[in-house]
Amino acid sequence: KYANMKIYGNTTTTHSVCPNCGTDNTQVVGEYRYNVEYDRHILKSENILRCLSCDLSFADPMPTDDILDTYYREIYRSKGRPGYIKDPPEPAPRHFSYISYLTQGINFSEIKNIFEVGAGWGEFGSLLKQSFPVIELYTIEPDKHTQVALKRNGFKIVSTTGEIKEGIDLIVSTHSLEHFNNINKFFGMFDPILKKGGYLFVEVPNCPFDNGFYSRPYDSPHLLFFNAMSLSKIAGLRNYSVLSTHTTGFSFNVEFELCRKSKDYYENWTPDSPLPKSTPKLIIKTLIKSILNKNLNRNLIFLFFSILVVSISIFSCLSG
Repeated sequence: KYANMKIYGNTTTTHSVCPNCGTDNTQVVGEYRYNVEYDRHILKSENILRCLSCDLSFADPMPTDDILDTYYREIYRSKGRPGYIKDPPEPAPRHFSYISYLTQGINFSEIKNIFEVGAGWGEFGSLLKQSFPVIELYTIEPDKHTQVALKRNGFKIVSTTGEIKEGIDLIVSTHSLEHFNNINKFFGMFDPILKKGGYLFVEVPNCPFDNGFYSRPYDSPHLLFFNAMSLSKIAGLRNYSVLSTHTTGFSFNVEFELCRKSKDYYENWTPDSPLPKSTPKLIIKTLIKSILNKNLNRNLIFLFFSILVVSISIFSCLSG
């Protein structure tokens, strides 16, 4: 119903409170869009609001803590869904880039304990352990599908950070913050255990609604939508000094095309029908790809492999 609404023009003023700065100076910027339609009945978010005070955008209404706990524990990585992976994956190129980025600005000989928010399968931690085996890794990860792999990769899984009895030198959060329904809850997890002078590394999807993001195919299951300005204000409100901020990735046109393919593939998933739908269009594409793969020369096969790896990385980034 907001398909023809111009961003920041003729938007509907609401009184929903911003989950960052707490003001009610917000506007509706569009409808909340779902990748998997089944999730509409769980998350029940209808719109996206933008806070005019701090520039954070967020889903409205927000799902409750209980709903999110069940969703990420039981549903998020179920078979046939976008987040489903049968076997624990190897570290992707982005995980290597995290190591490179962090070691340029942090002396890791002084880092003893790291807490990763929602560590997933633990690829990042496993790389860290290879380079810095004495580092202790902690995480809160409710997803039952990944906990065995996390323990194998050297993580200590805790239910609350209150179980961690030593100070943490570095907090890592890659594509986790956008899944929270409350920013204060996110910071509240680790503020008591982060050492004075410690570091916080956060990566989130870049969502500038006033600069092309409005045409995105879907939002779910993300609940918070950031840009450079809102991240800076979030840090300032909590007395963090920003050491570095930058954006990376492909154009929105490229990423949104991949999102459209993901939506077409997973949109009709249900627990009773976990396999992605097979449409005639999808079957034809699969057959053509199979035929072409048998005739490609070696260089093109390597090129296709590189493209495939990038695509997987983008999906995990946008729908992670």
